[in-house]
Amino acid sequence: MRSQAQFRSIARWRRPRRSEFDLRLQMQAGASFNGFDAQVSYDPAALTLIPKSPTSLQIGLLMTNACGSNFHRFLAGAGVDTIADVLLCARTSVTGPGTIYTLRFRASTTAQVTAVQVVPGSLKFFNGGLFVLPVQSSDAMIGIGTEVTGVDPMVAPAAMRFSASPNPGRGIIIFTSNRPSAGPESLVVRDIQGRKVRTLVMAEHQVSWDGRRDSGERVTDGIYFATLHAQGHAMTIRVSWIH
Repeated sequence: MRSQAQFRSIARWRRPRRSEFDLRLQMQAGASFNGFDAQVSYDPAALTLIPKSPTSLQIGLLMTNACGSNFHRFLAGAGVDTIADVLLCARTSVTGPGTIYTLRFRASTTAQVTAVQVVPGSLKFFNGGLFVLPVQSSDAMIGIGTEVTGVDPMVAPAAMRFSASPNPGRGIIIFTSNRPSAGPESLVVRDIQGRKVRTLVMAEHQVSWDGRRDSGERVTDGIYFATLHAQGHAMTIRVSWIH
């Protein structure tokens, strides 16, 4: 039987005294699980990953306190890291709240607000070989040399809407937001592996994407994720591109 518990994966950040800081992936109270997979993406121009040695030290206390034997895999990529961790002790599972994983970063010297996000669709929880559903995650907004606006990172402003049309798109996709704040906001398009494809600036609540990368090359057919950063929050939608 599949659980219907809601999971919220929250990366909390505290202003570091130095440029290095730990980002914790935290589980809220929910159903039991004994393993998870996730991909975490970030802008490598803003944040540099500093893997611990051995990388098993990155496993959170919620997992290590429950079982002394884990299947653990960590693959660092160019702006997207892949995590897998499963408890190998028989008939052992855990529930939140608690930290399931920790990543250490070094911040750049450029003042900015950036995001670390769980790649949409990548976060999966298991219990005895069955998926634990549904799953919900939240981005971490990080201020480097500046304050992050907004109050609750779990909830985007109630009046904020973000859409894409046409979807699937061919030739051009128009992204639209009705955010109440004034001024330009950033929009980042990533591929299904979480790699950055295109960075756009949304002005006057709208911006178009012509299916090209920042380098000018055309993207291949497939699924992409567009993330709008506005008012200290991030909203992600899924779009399909076809030629």
